[in-house]
Amino acid sequence: MLADERPVQLLLNGEVVTTLLASNGHLEELCLGHFATEHGLSLEPGCWTVVHDRMNDVERLDLVVDGQEPLPQREGVVTSSCGACNADSLSDMLSIMSPPVLATESIDLDRVLEHLTAMHLRQPLFEKTGGVHAAGLLFAGPGTTVVVREDIGRHNAVDKVFGSVMLEHEDMGRPVALLLSGRCGWDIVAKAARMGVPVVASIGAASQLAAEVARMNGISLVTFGRTGTATVIGAIQGRFQAKD
Repeated sequence: MLADERPVQLLLNGEVVTTLLASNGHLEELCLGHFATEHGLSLEPGCWTVVHDRMNDVERLDLVVDGQEPLPQREGVVTSSCGACNADSLSDMLSIMSPPVLATESIDLDRVLEHLTAMHLRQPLFEKTGGVHAAGLLFAGPGTTVVVREDIGRHNAVDKVFGSVMLEHEDMGRPVALLLSGRCGWDIVAKAARMGVPVVASIGAASQLAAEVARMNGISLVTFGRTGTATVIGAIQGRFQAKD
């Protein structure tokens, strides 16, 4: 079985903002998450609707928000291997980032690594195709409180998992960590900063620019995550629980 990939248009109040290549499924979540993490839209419950239709084999998701100013259209198609990778995106995203992320409580690093390495158990598309990425959100509290989404694009997977919280898990509070099945680039750290998530943990490496953006925003990067071992970059003091 091959991983699905199709064009998806995201609109805001009827105007096309961007066209992505993404896996089918959880497209409403993709729409919400993309506008929140890429454009900083604050989407309070009950203040928006998403209209989903199809035109010429293109999935179209229109986010309708009363009073929202138009956004500039991004030219071209964003491929599944690409996120905020246009030439001006770094300066644009850094210019509208949130204040430094503050952790409200310390978390158990071993617990983060445990859920990171076990995330493959929640990846049915990867099990079938071997060709998709996954992103998970870990919440505080006892038990296994992790929400996972998959997509052929790693940025799309991140958008989908944030969108899922906005759709279904608002009562769970703010996530304590974003979990990634692959590497970590600066743009994914920027998404976490926008959403106020203090820890980003990845199976693979973080880029040099990801480390810079993490330090700028008070985010802890946990890279090369494996059970019992990892490299931590950025904020540490008060972020992780001390071991006995």
